Amino acid sequence: MKVLFLIDTLAVGGAERSTLEIAQQFRATRASICHIYAGDTLRPEYEAAGIPVISLNIRAKYGFPRAIRAVRKIIRKQKPDLIHACLFRAGLIGRIVAKRERMPIVDSFVSDSYCPERIQRLPMLGRCKLQAIRVADKWTARLVSRFMAITQAIKFSNCQSLGLAPDCVDVIYRGRCPSTFTAMSRERIAVVRRDLRICNGASIILNVARCVEHKGQADLLQAMPRVLNGHPATQLLIAGDGPFRTRLKELISRLGLDRNVTLLGNRNDVADLLAVADVFAFPSHWEGQGGALIEAMFSATPIVASDIAVLRESVTHGDTARLFRLGDSDSLAREISWFLDRPTECQNYGVRGRADALKRFEIRKIAQQHEELYRRVLDE
Repeated sequence: MKVLFLIDTLAVGGAERSTLEIAQQFRATRASICHIYAGDTLRPEYEAAGIPVISLNIRAKYGFPRAIRAVRKIIRKQKPDLIHACLFRAGLIGRIVAKRERMPIVDSFVSDSYCPERIQRLPMLGRCKLQAIRVADKWTARLVSRFMAITQAIKFSNCQSLGLAPDCVDVIYRGRCPSTFTAMSRERIAVVRRDLRICNGASIILNVARCVEHKGQADLLQAMPRVLNGHPATQLLIAGDGPFRTRLKELISRLGLDRNVTLLGNRNDVADLLAVADVFAFPSHWEGQGGALIEAMFSATPIVASDIAVLRESVTHGDTARLFRLGDSDSLAREISWFLDRPTECQNYGVRGRADALKRFEIRKIAQQHEELYRRVLDE
């Protein structure tokens, strides 16, 4: 099979990186990818994996007429058997192109775009824009051969928002390569801790996420004073960048956490950070699936996460993670402290989490499920 992936950009993000990891594992599919808008940070990694990249580099925010014409030319030249679109703008363009070129298209639901909490946080103008997007999304959804959602919760939410029948959506989780997250020697752990300037005996709490408000990093900072009451040497590391970073820095200063919290910015050594962390904290208010959470499972890093439907699909409270009440910094602090007070139990959680991830999220299994979906769409 020849599959052309359509995506907004190849900037660093969950959908962009997951598409790369999945496409590398295909056995019966030849994949290429077209990013429509400017941003190609991951292009060298795609090309190193032998996946051809087509860069349209459209500078306009939408530029739909130009993008549709350009993608139709690519389709006629490459003659793929199927389009797989990911993210809203690429999805909308792909649907129209597939209709005009009379070919099948799989479109992905990767986020809870229309969740009530997100809508409530938007200003009035933002709500009006989102409503217009939902109208376009709903109207063009009928052009899709098959939808794929990355969790059951995302499937349910999007079906409800767009008026879709659940039986037209398959759920395929995102996965990771287990070999990326292997056990690290004590010597290597000591080197990583030294590079991070973590003193001996200090516990490490790690958060990996973009610095945006709904990732809940402010809740995590609010929880830190209570954690430090019982574990004063604890260090919190936040790996990620984004528009909320300035607000986080202000909150760190206001809470007097300058000595205990480090904003690391974007990192390419997340596997090393997970290996040295004592607790992985994931306080998101909403997610598509939570790729960093899956990586923590593969790393056997004990997880404290917000108790939301999407994350409950990946981890189970009292077995593979500790879940806290969404937005409740006291509850978050209690669960983190629960792990720090129980190092042996902490390790057991990590072991169970990795075993569960190997069964459910191993990347070769995920890639095989994609290929089976493509074959079924083409057969239909």
